[in-house]
Amino acid sequence: MYQILRGVSYIHIHGDTHKDMKPAYAFLESNVEDLSIKIIDFGLATKHSERFEPPMTTIVGTPS
Repeated sequence: MYQILRGVSYIHIHGDTHKDMKPAYAFLESNVEDLSIKIIDFGLATKHSERFEPPMTTIVGTPS
């Protein structure tokens, strides 16, 4: 969970939004030393600057 939250924080710090986060889009990458989680499928992602734009209100992504 920590890795997913750090990933989302990184995305937001850079002014991007994923817009369709769900468990299916958390990809587990494994090698001999350690495991890491990658956030995938940025098909609905957009740039957003909360300093210059109003909050997003449109519902997008997977219903439910």
